[in-house]
Amino acid sequence: MTMRAIKSLILLAAALLLSAGAASAQNLLNELTRQAKNAVRREAYEVRRDARNAAVNAARNAVNNARNGAYSNNNQNAQPQQYVEHTHDAKETWTCPTCGKSDNEGSFCANCGTNRPVGEAGSKEEVADTTFVEREFIPGSRLIFEDTLEGERVDASPSRWELVMASDDEYYVTRRAGAMAIYLTGWHSDFKPDIAGDHYLTDSFTIEMDVWAEKSVHNARTHQLILEFATQEVLEEFSVAFCYGSDKSGPGIVSVHYWPKGTTNDVTEEIEERVREKLQPGAWNQAAVSFDHGTLTVFVNGVSVCEVKNQPRPEYVKLQSNAADGEGHTFKNFRIATN
Repeated sequence: MTMRAIKSLILLAAALLLSAGAASAQNLLNELTRQAKNAVRREAYEVRRDARNAAVNAARNAVNNARNGAYSNNNQNAQPQQYVEHTHDAKETWTCPTCGKSDNEGSFCANCGTNRPVGEAGSKEEVADTTFVEREFIPGSRLIFEDTLEGERVDASPSRWELVMASDDEYYVTRRAGAMAIYLTGWHSDFKPDIAGDHYLTDSFTIEMDVWAEKSVHNARTHQLILEFATQEVLEEFSVAFCYGSDKSGPGIVSVHYWPKGTTNDVTEEIEERVREKLQPGAWNQAAVSFDHGTLTVFVNGVSVCEVKNQPRPEYVKLQSNAADGEGHTFKNFRIATN
């Protein structure tokens, strides 16, 4: 249905009810206007979603094709800089599951370019290193970006953020539990810090924010506030999803998606238990990540809950709301820092 048809329907319905009273007509007009606006937004979202998915898939395919070509004929010297291994000793080896080459030392097979399997060990020391060790969050010492919302106006768009894929009414300044915050709603609604250039993240950085954990959501697994990490060439290198809300399955989860490895980490019972022990529904909770030379660690309320190694260094970060059933996310005190 086009916008013109929607408007015509609204005017016709309102005219039919004029004889029944101004109040009834106005109520109908308001309801039809709301429905029309939602219909237009859904249509716009579908267009943005399809375009985004096509762009992401094309970028991933291009990177994979380039990497496959670079690693053919044992050409290790063509390895892209952002994928250089940082966390394994050069003497440790592993066997490629694709071609069977057994003396690989880096993140990729020297013969065919296949990714090093997650958890693949070349020594006893490496096996021990994959064991999760809980640790406290330590923010970076040099500030890159911070938004305390000082001077912002309630119901207005936050001035220090840039829309990527969202409409103005899908993110705005609000007040929650006595504090100024940003409310982000919609499905695949993206925006990012207004920082000059898209190459400000370094080999070691931290990102933190306070997120309001809802006491009840339709589904904690689809109620996600996502940090998407990207480069100029790849729209989404990996992402971290904070599912801060309670449903019948529990008070929330976190998950990490690492696209270059062609897989997604399962939210194990162990990770769920860590999150549930630390998350406080109906209150502000800290969500944070640290990235240190390829090792990504996720924190809930200052304590680590999961860790993923061998990630490529991103250049910038976006925020995305995945909120179904009219639910949204409220967050404040967003901060990026480097060491």
